Amino acid sequence: MATSLRTRPMSMTGVQHFINRAYGESAAYQWVREAYINADEAQATTVYFGVEWQAARSKGVYRRLIADNGISIASDELPKFFNTFGGSGKPIGDVHENFGVGFKTSVLPWNTYGVAVIAYQDGEAAMIWVHRDPKTGEYGLRIEEVLDENGEISLESVYEPYDDPEHGCNWAEVWPWPDKPRQGVVIVLMGDGPDSDTFLGDVTREEGKIDAIPRFLNGRIWQIPDNHQVTALDFKRMEKTEWGVGDSQYGPEGARRWQNRNIYGQKYYLEKVDEHVDSGVVEVDGGRAKILWYLHPEGTTEYVTVAHQTGFVATLYKNELYDRSTHHAAFWPFGVTEPLVRKRVSLIVVPTEFDKQAGYGAYPNSTRSTLLYADGAARAGDLPIREWASEFADKMPQEIIDGIRAQRAKQSGTITDEAWRKKLADRFGARWRSPRLRVSIDGSIRGIVVQSGDQPRTVRTKLKIKRRRGRSRTRTGLGGIPAIGVADPEGDVKLKQRKVGVALPEFDLRRSDSFSPGMLALWSPKEPGYPNGCVLINADHPVISEEILEWQKQYPQAHADVVAKEVAEAYGQVAVAHIAHSEHLRGVVSSDKIDNDLRSEEALTMALLGLWPLEAIIRARLAAKFPRVA
Repeated sequence: MATSLRTRPMSMTGVQHFINRAYGESAAYQWVREAYINADEAQATTVYFGVEWQAARSKGVYRRLIADNGISIASDELPKFFNTFGGSGKPIGDVHENFGVGFKTSVLPWNTYGVAVIAYQDGEAAMIWVHRDPKTGEYGLRIEEVLDENGEISLESVYEPYDDPEHGCNWAEVWPWPDKPRQGVVIVLMGDGPDSDTFLGDVTREEGKIDAIPRFLNGRIWQIPDNHQVTALDFKRMEKTEWGVGDSQYGPEGARRWQNRNIYGQKYYLEKVDEHVDSGVVEVDGGRAKILWYLHPEGTTEYVTVAHQTGFVATLYKNELYDRSTHHAAFWPFGVTEPLVRKRVSLIVVPTEFDKQAGYGAYPNSTRSTLLYADGAARAGDLPIREWASEFADKMPQEIIDGIRAQRAKQSGTITDEAWRKKLADRFGARWRSPRLRVSIDGSIRGIVVQSGDQPRTVRTKLKIKRRRGRSRTRTGLGGIPAIGVADPEGDVKLKQRKVGVALPEFDLRRSDSFSPGMLALWSPKEPGYPNGCVLINADHPVISEEILEWQKQYPQAHADVVAKEVAEAYGQVAVAHIAHSEHLRGVVSSDKIDNDLRSEEALTMALLGLWPLEAIIRARLAAKFPRVA
């Protein structure tokens, strides 16, 4: 069989622009995701990400091979699946649904020389070769000269697999399982030329690691069925010179060259690897979403190299994890800020899938890299993670609360200064009012109590307040701290939403690993143990450290740790004052701007810079405790 220079272009003209744009919008290892999903939708029970060993032996070229034993594609259907694009994301096949569309856009731009596809069905094999025409730049099927049984030559885009010395392999022998029936699909990635190594993936992106596929799939796929086998080959060494040129698993000195890693999905590593894990489910937003939580025992370490065991936040949609983050900022809205607890906690947000009739729910974007959310008449946008996280913090499981409190007990504890707090409350307390579900006999919302209140006084007090023109007005109100609850359909109390006066926020000193690099302070409105929120102060920050050293020089007779405590507390008090005073802006600027911009880490850090206001406070605090040294 000789190669022709002709190409059967794809059904859409100019499709290369669509492919290149979609590729540019997709994430690293998108092709791995697409290959697995295609195999899963084809009802495959065995999926393999390996090496095409024939070319490795004959030419030293390591090409990525992807194989599955799912429902295959008939020879006359191959062009439809691999040389056609559906419109508006519509399925282009009954069994594989969107098979080929996402996969093509994620592999063709870095495999311009070709993607070889061999389909096995009912004992027969058919092959196509999708590539980019070097003359026109169009993607399409490579046309081969085929010699039929009568000796006649014809030009075909679908043909039987053949012996191909040019590329170092017999395409009829690429099936990777000698003991399994030949039923399924094998794909070989050819890169940008006949000698391209494609085993490491798309090295123009953040790819190119030998164990990347197990790590990616274990972090992307939530659960792989017990009766399915998904494996990926990886080499023990990164250097190609250590790979060898044969398929023997061991080198001449007995050292293992490669291994097949089983892939189980993220759920396996959260639940089955550690039997002592605490876990549960918290429903939020009236059942529109739920949050799966996992808390591993203290002392748990990451000993699995191909998956995260714990310590991340992600969203789950149709067995796939999106928007995974291990950054500490992802945990803050959920009220989990203690670093050593955060590393043991995993939070999986599961939104309701989009329902056309209901008009709300989650769905993936076109590149399947993130989730979007539609809610009735509102425009589609990001998932309301912050709102759901805030509700989770209100309903935080006791196991996580206990873990946070236990960890906090090992540290210095909350800073309190009653005189300062009273002064601040007199100044800002009337402004610090928040919408809460308050226990009320005429409430219409069922729920449970999360903050016990005082018994209200039965007699209403009257306070006469004189005004400038001699008139007076009467202010009445119930005394005591209100009992606060959260909604729960099976709760035993009645709740009513009211704006209630609450106590001022607290502040606490923390180590630097609770903060983004370089930040001085963090506002945590749902910090466990602080019903009114807490400002976390970075006690390790160089600005505070330098200030402590300066004041310690001026007060040598004082204990150094006492001076350090006074200086750090001054930063905390000023930060709380900023948060409290910002409440006065409600109605002047949007609440979203206050909560997300004015109270951000960056804004608080900027507010705490500048020595004059803080030094005046520090000087007054220290002068009250220690005589000044001349």
